[in-house]
Amino acid sequence: MNGSLPSTSAGSGGSIGISECQTLCQVNCSCTAFASVQNESVCQLYYGSKQNLLKIVEGPGLIYIRDGAPSEDQARREGIINSDHEVRGAIYKKFGRQKDQELPLFSFSTIKAATSDFAKANKLGEGGFGPVYKGMLLPEGQEIAVKRLSKISRQGLKEFKNEISVICKLQRRNLVRLLGCCIEAEESILIYEYVPNNSLDSFIFDSGKRVLLDWRKRMNIIEGIAQGLLYPHKYSRLRIIHRDLKTSNILLDCDMNPKISDFGMARIFGDNDTRGQTNRVVGTFGYMSPEYAMDGLFSEKSDVFSFGVIILEIVSGIAEEGENGSAPRLGRRRSSHGAVQQIR
Repeated sequence: MNGSLPSTSAGSGGSIGISECQTLCQVNCSCTAFASVQNESVCQLYYGSKQNLLKIVEGPGLIYIRDGAPSEDQARREGIINSDHEVRGAIYKKFGRQKDQELPLFSFSTIKAATSDFAKANKLGEGGFGPVYKGMLLPEGQEIAVKRLSKISRQGLKEFKNEISVICKLQRRNLVRLLGCCIEAEESILIYEYVPNNSLDSFIFDSGKRVLLDWRKRMNIIEGIAQGLLYPHKYSRLRIIHRDLKTSNILLDCDMNPKISDFGMARIFGDNDTRGQTNRVVGTFGYMSPEYAMDGLFSEKSDVFSFGVIILEIVSGIAEEGENGSAPRLGRRRSSHGAVQQIR
């Protein structure tokens, strides 16, 4: 990237706000500063020293300089720049460097080569975010899973930013590991570790594959999901509510150990927060707790409800909306008649 010119990126929905633009800069180790311009429709990322930045910014505007970025004059980090440069009227503000480990940034050409130009043969599936591809980084030969934001996705830059900020804090055995991201032009891509056995739903709802899951393996999967959920709820520095826990978001590694994925809808709770409320209910009906689906109320208990549905699905092999009704309804119906053994 040319150190004397800004890189321009437009939002996928036609706009990109200051917070989204800040995230794009924070995940790029080379980014010096950013600006959201043209009525927040364009994000400009700046590279190189502040001295070069002063020479290229034109007209009035709000430029945010990364804390710790190269600077000749600390006093100029915040305030109006009164100089004879063409930057007269520009306001510079600093923003803090993230304390968390910075996320590696991959070029689009690298990801394109890794996935053989997003070949159909490499497509693993598709979710609310967009298609997911298998890839291989060269020359290391590391297998990766590439999640590419679709232009017609129900999710957008907000969820993209959210997944980056949340999953960076959650690098644990039963949580899928984020390796990096690609932010280039209109491309927003997340790069994950490749989990070879696909998602849990592909096993438990397939009569041919389901026989591969004996009761010991099913118990191991249930325990692993519980461990993966316990960490963000109780032991993480920040308490995190997933809000979209379901079998298709549980990936299985080569030893059939589960890994929770897809934190795009997650919410971070403060130390004193016990529950939240939203007018924008997201997730999958059938896995949602009643209070969340009807009133938008969510808490750790919302994830626990979803976990309970997943347990019923693992035990019964019936999807949350199958031919005989949802797994929770089936469980309630049979348990009320003393036929718990018939659930499996």
